[in-house]
Order: sequence, then C-alpha cells, then structure tokens
Amino acid sequence: MILNPNGAFLIAAADVLLAASFVFQKLYGRKKGNTILAGTVFLLITGIVKTAFFALLCLFAKDGSAFFAPFTLALAAGKELLCLIYTLIGFLLLAKGGMTLYTLFLMTGGMTLPYLYGVLFLHEELTVLRSVGLVLIILSTALYNLDFGKDRSRLSARVWLLCGAVFVLNGFVSILSKMHQVETAFPTAGTFGFAFWSALSGVFFTFFLCAALQRKYGKAELSKAFGIKTDMRFVLIVSAFAACAGGFSYLLQLFGAELLPATVLYPAVTGGSILCSALADKLIFRTRLAPLQWFGLLLAVAGTCLFL
Repeated sequence: MILNPNGAFLIAAADVLLAASFVFQKLYGRKKGNTILAGTVFLLITGIVKTAFFALLCLFAKDGSAFFAPFTLALAAGKELLCLIYTLIGFLLLAKGGMTLYTLFLMTGGMTLPYLYGVLFLHEELTVLRSVGLVLIILSTALYNLDFGKDRSRLSARVWLLCGAVFVLNGFVSILSKMHQVETAFPTAGTFGFAFWSALSGVFFTFFLCAALQRKYGKAELSKAFGIKTDMRFVLIVSAFAACAGGFSYLLQLFGAELLPATVLYPAVTGGSILCSALADKLIFRTRLAPLQWFGLLLAVAGTCLFL
C-alpha cells in the first residue's frame, strides 16, 4: 500500500502536534511536579479547553452531521473513562519505579490492539511488510524508553500486572475511536461531535476525581496545585497550549481513522510520535540519547516507512 498524500499529511501533522503537547506537558511537570494532584489539575484544565475548542468547531462546522447521538456519547464516555484509569495507574507506577515501563506498554498497546482489531474484525489486509513494521516500532519503543542499565529485578509482579492493564486499556481507547469513525449501523454525531463529547466526558470524570482528592488532601493543597496566588498564569497558559496541540492532534487522528485502515494509522502515528518527541527532547530540553535510543529511533524510521 502506498499512502496517499492526504493520509501522509494527517499522520505527520498529528505526530508533530502530539509531540508539541508532550513538550508542554513536560514543562508543566517540571514546574508543578508529577503528583496525582498536579496531574489531575492538568487533566481538568486541558479537558475544559478541549471541550470549548471542540464546541466551537461543532458550532461553526457545516458538515451535516448531528451534534448528539447516544452511540457517540457511549463510546466517548467509555473511552475517557479508560483514559482516566490508565492515567491513575501511571501515577501508581511512578511511585513504584515503573514509569518507563508505563510509557512502553501505553504506546505499544495503543497501536498493537487496534492493529489486531483491524485485521480480525474490519477484515483489513494483513501484509508481511506491515507486520514487520509493527515489530520494528515495538522494538523501537522498547529501546527508546527502557533504561537497560537499571536493575529491573526489583519490580514486583503487581507492577507488571499494572503495565499489562495499561496496554489493554490504551489499546481499547484506540479501538473505540476507530469503531466510532467506521460505524454504519448506528447514528453517530460525526467527528467533531465525538471529539466534543469525549472532551466533555473527560472533564466530568476528572471533576469528580478532583472532588475526591480535595477531600483527601484538603482544599489548600488543591489550590496550591492550581497555582492560586503563586503561578496560576503559568498553569493556565501551559495547560491551554497542551490542550490545543493535543486536541488538534486527536482530531486529525479521528479523520485519519475514517480514511486509513487501523493497521496503518495507529502504528504509523506511534512510530512518528517517537521520532517527533525525541527531536523535541533533543532541541528543547537538550536531552542526551544513549546509543540504544539512537538505534531505537532508526528502527522507528524503518518501521514507519513500511506503512507508507
């Protein structure tokens, strides 16, 4: 399969914007820390911005699609609930020293399960080149994210179980997105509508998480996480930029899910995002890459090219 220019543009633009959202998220983490309170505040603010952004798109778009459909809301809410669960697992893994494994299982699950879904349920073509490309991107993700110089024997079975849960959860996030975009039996709200209801559902779930955290940590700690009286401007600006970049990236991925097979879209997005994120780390954060990480990036290039 030779990827058409529209498909290639969607993937490339989505990868660049996704890397940009990672940059703003990393800036936020460096300033506010990686606590569950700080992370929840980040999720809430970015969710509100995304909801407003997608609401405007729904208001001004004239694509003929409905604004609301029960099927759309069900998939959107289910997807966002899965996102919140694997995000909370990420905080648990951070505390137990398994954060690099979290990233590895998150990325590989987000492309491997929709790949299998496309082959088994959408009857997409299974080719040798795509299968080799998928394996190369998985190896690339492992080499880029894992620190092989660190002793991993201390990681408990619970950590590996949580990583497996992340793999499955993010895989089904991608599957639900693809499922909505190719649905023909049930009425749907269209791409903009699905993006809006996803963002709104995320705000709904995160708001209740914030309320629970306030009861646990107190109002003062939650106010501190929001940066009230200290760095609220920074929190709002960085979160807003992260939301716009991430939201637009997801929107492009949704359009890609309409145009491209799952066996092409999700591995190509993963491989490209590894490259763009590594480039951003190098240029903005002056990150030094180990030889194995450079080799991993080469595998990402090779693997991604096999899908084009």
